[in-house]
Amino acid sequence: SSLEIKGKYIYVNFQKNSVTNGLITSDGLSPRHFFIAGKDKVFRPALATIINNKIKLYSDSVSNPIAVRYAFTNFPETNLQNKIGLPAYPFRTDTWKDIQILKK
Repeated sequence: SSLEIKGKYIYVNFQKNSVTNGLITSDGLSPRHFFIAGKDKVFRPALATIINNKIKLYSDSVSNPIAVRYAFTNFPETNLQNKIGLPAYPFRTDTWKDIQILKK
């Protein structure tokens, strides 16, 4: 539903009715397939942490993040879901057309 940017961290807020009882991962690991970008429009893999009903994102390669993409690749095997087992839907917060995605 919204983003919060705090220095080198970016937080993803979900609509309350979509997180039904909270967020978890299906395998107990960190959420996968998050990418963040700065003004250079280069998306880099982000480390994701669930904090309450938010996702905290960080990448050593992006010092001032401004955009997020989740599961925005071909055939992503995602693990983020709500506690009743419904998976998070792929999304993006940008409308850029001239981007680059770095996998590593």
